[in-house]
Amino acid sequence: IYNRFTAGATRFIQLKKESAKTNRPPPVLVAHARGGTIVGNCAAYDAFTLGGPHSCRGYTVGELGAARSFLEYALELRVPVPGLNTHAFAFWERCTDLGSSSSVPGNPTEYYRRAGSGASAGVGIKLGPVRAEYATDGNQANGTAFVRFGERF
Repeated sequence: IYNRFTAGATRFIQLKKESAKTNRPPPVLVAHARGGTIVGNCAAYDAFTLGGPHSCRGYTVGELGAARSFLEYALELRVPVPGLNTHAFAFWERCTDLGSSSSVPGNPTEYYRRAGSGASAGVGIKLGPVRAEYATDGNQANGTAFVRFGERF
């Protein structure tokens, strides 16, 4: 039996007032943080996976490891694109297992030689409901292009 706790916060900071003359969205800075922990006995497949589109972009799901506790934080700057009524964005993200991966049964992070933490940076554009992004991971500098639906935050 175990309990899994997560908490997150996202703050959108409008950097400039909306213009009555144009229909473009204003530039926005997005700050995001999320953390979690597991209390009790859990199997390795119930641990938090680090990396992937909903954790740290630029990595595949679980590429950074599995953890009992984690912390991730991100900054994203969204700027309007003239003529398209949308925005382009640049982002930086970081996540860490807070040293808790060794307490996951079987220690899959060490077994599969995962880093346990990492950072990524990238750019993208929002086209309707679609996000086209390019991100590089901070551990090996591998670049990844991908298309996602919906908002990250």
